[in-house]
Amino acid sequence: MAPYSMGAALALPLLRSVRERYPDILLHINENFGGVISEALMTGRMDMAFIYGAGPLRGVQFEPLRTGDLFLIAAPGADIPGGDGEVALKELVDVGLLPPSRIHTIRQVVEAAFQQASLQPRVIGELESVLTLVSAVGADLGATVLPWSAARAIPAVRNLEVRRIVEPAIQVKLSLCTSDHQPLSEPAHAVHELITDFG
Repeated sequence: MAPYSMGAALALPLLRSVRERYPDILLHINENFGGVISEALMTGRMDMAFIYGAGPLRGVQFEPLRTGDLFLIAAPGADIPGGDGEVALKELVDVGLLPPSRIHTIRQVVEAAFQQASLQPRVIGELESVLTLVSAVGADLGATVLPWSAARAIPAVRNLEVRRIVEPAIQVKLSLCTSDHQPLSEPAHAVHELITDFG
């Protein structure tokens, strides 16, 4: 699964379901970036993956699962604009953001929304580690932008400021990806069926 993805919210329920229904299947869950994941799919080192985006990508078949709104996540009591659980994109220009690097789809989607609105995000750091990101946001070193399903996987999210970005709303698509030339094994097919039941 891609870091910061809605896949993180599906990982534990999937692991639980596989353990209950198919105890002989060894489920290997790996968190990595889209480029690494797509290469592993194409070479047969990985059966399937949760990736942001809907393709196309040569050698990879995309099966859209969910679309999620993006939310601003900040420290409790942080001086952030907006209210009633929402914040307008134009109100974020002075908020110090801690996104992942530019290779990540969430960063690309957020920057595209700012560019379309003729605005510039205030990026103060790039964090690839989810644990470091959560610690940095909790320590009020900056805010970040995540889909709600990824945000709610953060244990301390109830204590954080969470605001849906509006005017415009920003959305990302999560797809289940498989190789378009490597057939799924019988265990992989069973897990694929469980995943589509969650969708």
